[in-house]
Amino acid sequence: GKLLDAIGQSSIGFQNSLGGVDGLVNPLATLIDSVAEQPNTNQWNDIAVAIARYAESSSDDIFYDSYTDEPLPELSEALGNLLTGEQGSAVLDALSEWNMSGVAGRDGHAQEFGQNAIELGNLLRLTAFNPDSPNADGVMATVQEWTQLRKDYLNGVPRDDYPADMSVSQAREQLGMLGGSATAALVTPVMHSGIGGD
Repeated sequence: GKLLDAIGQSSIGFQNSLGGVDGLVNPLATLIDSVAEQPNTNQWNDIAVAIARYAESSSDDIFYDSYTDEPLPELSEALGNLLTGEQGSAVLDALSEWNMSGVAGRDGHAQEFGQNAIELGNLLRLTAFNPDSPNADGVMATVQEWTQLRKDYLNGVPRDDYPADMSVSQAREQLGMLGGSATAALVTPVMHSGIGGD
């Protein structure tokens, strides 16, 4: 949490220094790319999910250009690498979880599944639905593969790569969350502070 926020805040200074110093590398993009290269383990999956959640909850100026409100290319690309890497499925699983527990929100308490939908929608907007992202196609392929696995499960297609704990209700909930998040990401005007904006 705090380390991720400190690195994220330092990336604002990086963005403000662009053009003034040659060879600068966004520290948050470097961190995200480093995590994307790690193996599929619980520890790295948890870190990847925390990064994906941070992309929505952080300061608007970290992932979006403060002048144009467009996603910052190096961070969009790094998040795309995260989704197409070993942790992509874990990130999609976590952000599509239908969890009815309460979470603190700006206007009191909300339900976790609503927060998950906001975070997933923002992540899709930064990556798969970002025409300037060089790996948008790869992210879309990852999302389609993840979706197809759940559709096959619901249709009884024999496969040996289903998650051991998958159930019919979970597959339906995950597909519904993805569909709702994707729709919101596409139909909401590009707003740099998540699906609902401020």
